[in-house]
Amino acid sequence: MPGFAIDLAMRGRCNYSCYYCVAGNVREKVSLHSLQKIQEIYDSLGSFTVTGLECGGGEPTVHPQIRDILESCTKYGIVSIPVNNSIPPEKWIPRTHSERMLVRAA
Repeated sequence: MPGFAIDLAMRGRCNYSCYYCVAGNVREKVSLHSLQKIQEIYDSLGSFTVTGLECGGGEPTVHPQIRDILESCTKYGIVSIPVNNSIPPEKWIPRTHSERMLVRAA
């Protein structure tokens, strides 16, 4: 089965102020993503996709679209996401295909 890796950057705000932050605790403006565009990209890829959501400074679970993005991504493959455990999982874990989530919690 062919596989593809998708890396959707989720830089943005964070609700912590860690001294070791690789982004230097710089607060970036959150960008909203076109969920339709994400869907179109996945539809064009084929049968199997592995997805990684990465943030290089920021907490993805505070993003206003995080649940919708995760629901789109987990339809197509496994999603690996780093989180800081500050937001209860029931607020952001996708309602469908949650078994495809690999949560890397700090």
